Amino acid sequence: MARKPTKKMSAEAPRKKSHKGTIVLTCSIVVVTLLVFAMPTVMLLFFGMLPSFVAFIIDRTSEKYATFCVSAMNFTGLFPYMMDLWIGSHTILAAIDTLTNVFSLFVIYGSSGFGWLIFSSVPPVTSTILSAFNQKRVSTLRSRQRTLIGDWGEGVAHKDKSDTFDAETTAAGPSPAPSPA
Repeated sequence: MARKPTKKMSAEAPRKKSHKGTIVLTCSIVVVTLLVFAMPTVMLLFFGMLPSFVAFIIDRTSEKYATFCVSAMNFTGLFPYMMDLWIGSHTILAAIDTLTNVFSLFVIYGSSGFGWLIFSSVPPVTSTILSAFNQKRVSTLRSRQRTLIGDWGEGVAHKDKSDTFDAETTAAGPSPAPSPA
């Protein structure tokens, strides 16, 4: 048997356009522009947000809650120093002065540490509070159940064998309606 000649796939199907090259080019232009015109800000952001990068690498969950907590608090600690840089002299020397000041590094990295503290402490506290609310709800429902049993008798709490509504009859489906004659 001879094989039939195959047609090229590209001739039949329209070719999909790839935007990967455009995205890479756009990102490259943005990065070069930032490095040229905002080098002090880029330096401050890079060295100031290092704990956020570490949190991103360490956090293996898909939700990235640790990354969000640490990054938000890290940026909160970094923002006043960025404002000082923007309002004052926006020079590389001013960025280096900020990055070599022990107090500013303590505030920036300490705020990211506070983000780790929030990430570590809030879930157990929330779980404890929700557990207490659920226990209170269960005790309220049990009290209500005791009141209903007292008012209506034990038959309310337990399934009676004379009940016609049970799983077997509902599994069979509704009974067919009588046809009009």
